[in-house]
Amino acid sequence: MPDSITYRPFLNTDPPLIVDIWRRQPTFRGLYPNLTTANFEQHVLSKPYFERHGLIVATNGLSGDDLKMLGFVHASFDVREDLSDLDFQTGVISQLRVEQCETRLEIEDELLRQAEAYLIAKGARRAYFGGRFPQAPFYLGLYGGSRLPGVMEQDKHVLSALKRAGYLEQDRIAVMERQLGTVRSVSGRQQLTVRRNYLINAIADPIEKSWWECCTLGMAERDRFSIGRKRDNHVAGSVSYWDLQPIGSYMDSNCRGLYDLSVNEEDQRQGLASFLVSESMKRLASQGVTLVEAQASVSNEASLKLFQKLEFTTVTHASVMAKDF
Repeated sequence: MPDSITYRPFLNTDPPLIVDIWRRQPTFRGLYPNLTTANFEQHVLSKPYFERHGLIVATNGLSGDDLKMLGFVHASFDVREDLSDLDFQTGVISQLRVEQCETRLEIEDELLRQAEAYLIAKGARRAYFGGRFPQAPFYLGLYGGSRLPGVMEQDKHVLSALKRAGYLEQDRIAVMERQLGTVRSVSGRQQLTVRRNYLINAIADPIEKSWWECCTLGMAERDRFSIGRKRDNHVAGSVSYWDLQPIGSYMDSNCRGLYDLSVNEEDQRQGLASFLVSESMKRLASQGVTLVEAQASVSNEASLKLFQKLEFTTVTHASVMAKDF
């Protein structure tokens, strides 16, 4: 390993080298292991807010055939509350990947330092690592699963680097899945009342709700299901799924990620969410979908109880890590 390590912004010749580093990382649920340059182009470089100075690489300081990439970090920004544009006051460090080598810790620390310097220069006062839905500008489909939940608990090197840099856990995310071999309707008197009074409406490839959804999920196959009252067509809520590719191909043959579930405040506590999710999963199963993944904060007892009721199983966790500048 050479003594000289060079840190510089992304160049157009870097994607094959970045892909090589990614594919040599330890594998775990939540990291797509078979990254290609085409995947990297689609999920990273094609985003309208991609900025080369936020993607910083470490090399051995050589050139030509002797050039070797040792690691990279990718910093970007949060999104405004109305999902209409970037919020430069909050940074998102999307990825940190470094080769297994003697100077790994040194490279990780310096890449994080340079990523933070980039964010601070742009006006950021705080940074999250990985993202917290929907604040996930890059790598959805390559990391995490149905959402970008921060840092997967198996991502030990990254977690250690973040702790050394002063990042603290802000939230813990449960990653759950549901096999769709058999999906039964939720039973009970309340559910019978819901079934009599409400209908489920399916929309394939719905129009994106915002600029941000267009940027992050616009190229994915999506399904949205709404629940409406029969007597007056009042829409009480909706749930959305996406075909979480390419990471889904590593998890199951045909899976969907549940990424947006909402019921109007005035319509809550009537069993509508249970009915909506169970009926939508039955329809997905009839289309050949075999697995659904969902995520929820461990502090959100209502969401956890809902998914447990619907027979989801927790398979792993992730940490939302943040640091104030």
